[in-house]
Amino acid sequence: MALAPEIPGAWPGLGHALEFRRDPVGLLRRGRAELGDVFALRLPATRVTVCAGPEAHGAVFNAPEDVLSVREVYRFTVPIFGDGVVYDVPPEVLDEQMGFVLPALRDERLRVYARVMQQETEAYVDEWGTDGEVDLLTAMNELTVFIASRCLIGEEFRRRLSKELAHLYHDLEGGIDLVAFFNAHLPLPAFRRRDRARTRLGELIAGVMAERRAHGRGGEDVLERTRRSPACSSRWSSRASTPVRCSRPGRARCCSGIPSILRRSSPSNSAFTVTVSS
Repeated sequence: MALAPEIPGAWPGLGHALEFRRDPVGLLRRGRAELGDVFALRLPATRVTVCAGPEAHGAVFNAPEDVLSVREVYRFTVPIFGDGVVYDVPPEVLDEQMGFVLPALRDERLRVYARVMQQETEAYVDEWGTDGEVDLLTAMNELTVFIASRCLIGEEFRRRLSKELAHLYHDLEGGIDLVAFFNAHLPLPAFRRRDRARTRLGELIAGVMAERRAHGRGGEDVLERTRRSPACSSRWSSRASTPVRCSRPGRARCCSGIPSILRRSSPSNSAFTVTVSS
């Protein structure tokens, strides 16, 4: 089988790593403009095939796991999501975890989240006053985190943390680096900040769940909907032992897999799909 054509300009040993680190979107756009919807680029010891456009996306997202393994490509996200969830589990367990969160992503729930987005945006902008200057990049990052935390984890979590949460997510995001693609556990400052942020978030979320159980309180957020999901309850009430553990005894730590549901349900949302071969 013929390999996809490769973007010109690769350096010996490094391939396109420097250009990819400096301007990844620009490199991908250049490859598509010069070579079409399917092309390749070189990273150290790795050949990356890029599939762009709806037709190429369809071939990738409909391919079975034994042909194109999502788990292998996204292993660098394990330190962010945690052990035993999402891309750290076999495909059949990942599919179960996706089933746990589906009730929280149905139409009526999305309408609730839309109202939350409006409330959070209006409250955030009200703090600006009538004049002054705002760094939009920083502001939009904070607002996005506030909306996400309230929709995913709940209002009490959002109100308690304020801007600390934005800094924690920023440190988590800093762990998504080209170096992590090759070794996500190197003792680098960005990776240490990532690990500290994830530990702190885990403590905070565990505290919310413990408080809800202790006082019999719930919520309308994704965390609570997933925790009360019939699929989650029936799965773990019928099977007592499982390699996937969480802070609630006997149940899967299913909430950590929420971001990956977006990939499964909306494969055409992104302009590029990437597969990797050595």
